[in-house]
Order: sequence, then structure tokens, then C-alpha cells
Amino acid sequence: MVTQRGEAAFERLVGSLSGNNRRWAGRASALLLVLAETTDETGTPRPYALYDTGQAVAHLVTQAQAEGLSTHQMGGFDKPAAVAELGIDPRFTPVVVIAVGLRQDEHGLPDDLAEREGAPRQRRPLAELILPTPAATDLPRSA
Repeated sequence: MVTQRGEAAFERLVGSLSGNNRRWAGRASALLLVLAETTDETGTPRPYALYDTGQAVAHLVTQAQAEGLSTHQMGGFDKPAAVAELGIDPRFTPVVVIAVGLRQDEHGLPDDLAEREGAPRQRRPLAELILPTPAATDLPRSA
């Protein structure tokens, strides 16, 4: 669901954001509410919906960067409030809100947010992100 700054839906989506997300997201040109269709029209579960949605978001963000746009993904939002405020069909599950716009300097942001946005990014070590493979002796035996 795409909302543009100045639209009522944009303001309702900003209202569902948490903490610092709400403080600066209103400056974005557009906010996208990404939804996964986790059940079909008959109520049948769609088991790969969240994976497929993640893939779509990854490609959208990559393409936006290639087009000279900046994106910021936000998981910090009140999902039930977004569903209620925007009248989302129950077969859709809110996943993430993405701010999209032209990258601007931190001018105009509150000082604490400007400092955070301007700070160098630090990656977590790979060892913190990957689970070790269990030794063969730790694996359950099949009957």
C-alpha cells in the first residue's frame, strides 16, 4: 500500500509508527505499508507468503537505490492500529513500513536523530548471525 505525503492515509500510517520512526517519517515523500497475503480468498494459508514478501522488499529497495532514491525500513509500528486505520483485509499481514524519498542531509531533524543518521554504520560480526551446525552426534536419530 503506497501513501504519499499530504494524503490522509499517509498521516494515519505515520500515526501507527513507534518512537523515533514517527518523529522523522513524516518528512519522507512516500510511506509503503508492505503486506503479505498470508491466506487466500478462501482462507487457505499461503505458507511462503512472508518469504516471498521479503524477497519483493529486497528487490524494491535495491531498485529504489539504483533509481537514486533512499529507503528506510521500519518494523517499529503498531500493526493492529495500521490494519484498523487503513481498513486492511484480514488475509493480509502487515510486515514492514518503508519510507521512500530523496536523500537529504540531516538538516532539519532533531539533534539526536541527525546525529544517529549521520553516524557511520557498524555491522555485526558474521559469527553473531550464523548458528553453528550441530555435530553429527548431536543430531536426533531417526527410527
